[in-house]
Amino acid sequence: PRLSRGKSVSIVASFVVTEHGDVTDLRVEEGGGILEAVLPQMSRWKWEPGRKNGVPVKVRVRWRQTYVGGY
Repeated sequence: PRLSRGKSVSIVASFVVTEHGDVTDLRVEEGGGILEAVLPQMSRWKWEPGRKNGVPVKVRVRWRQTYVGGY
């Protein structure tokens, strides 16, 4: 569905980035609804993994996406 002009809708999710840069363990923390449809796309992302003392480590990332209607 289209958002009316000036209206916004947000989703907050978190996911784990593995030592190889893969996205796993997606969780919706706030919002959701129709925006949850973007989550499967996130699982295909490649991220630079976190590092500790130069060694790649698994980290949890919190992500917020906001859409604004009328543009």
